Amino acid sequence: MYTDLIAAEQLTFPSHLPVLFFVQANHPVTDQWIPEHEKQIEESLYGEMVLLDAGHYVYRSHAKEIAGKIQEPGISPP
Repeated sequence: MYTDLIAAEQLTFPSHLPVLFFVQANHPVTDQWIPEHEKQIEESLYGEMVLLDAGHYVYRSHAKEIAGKIQEPGISPP
């Protein structure tokens, strides 16, 4: 499993793929939570990360905020 984790750390999303991350702002175990997500979208033309003050399962506690962000005009690429 560790080798899979190491291999996955090198992966990124295709540059033209829209990516919208909703990420826990203050991870209790690692200070690399946000930087690791930032690395995944750094080459993305349409990558965005939204930090939420929440636990790991952000969709449970912030469903309204997530739905609102997804419905925003301009969230999809041209």
